[in-house]
Amino acid sequence: MREISLLRQLVNHEQFVRLLDILEDDQGPTKNIHCIFEFCEKVLANELNKRDRALTEDKARRIIKDLLIAVDVLHGKMIMHRDIKPDNILIDSTGRLKLADFGLAKKASFL
Repeated sequence: MREISLLRQLVNHEQFVRLLDILEDDQGPTKNIHCIFEFCEKVLANELNKRDRALTEDKARRIIKDLLIAVDVLHGKMIMHRDIKPDNILIDSTGRLKLADFGLAKKASFL
């Protein structure tokens, strides 16, 4: 539930995977929650692993810039992602980076 509440704070920011719907399934002994996210075509980790040479400076600069913008938005909302890695950075059909997997994210409470 924490992941859902944090994602709802980020709906107006294109740097994050969009949460489209939430389905609750209370059949059986436990209640399950299913999150439906926008589709992103690629995962940064896979794209980096299948390259046979280093990224160009321009491509690396764009990736870092998009990632820093995402982190700046998170920190501006006092959210700590706590699991930023290439596997959690998706790429949509336009080539824009989308930060995903907010399962470990927390709202900062130190201020």
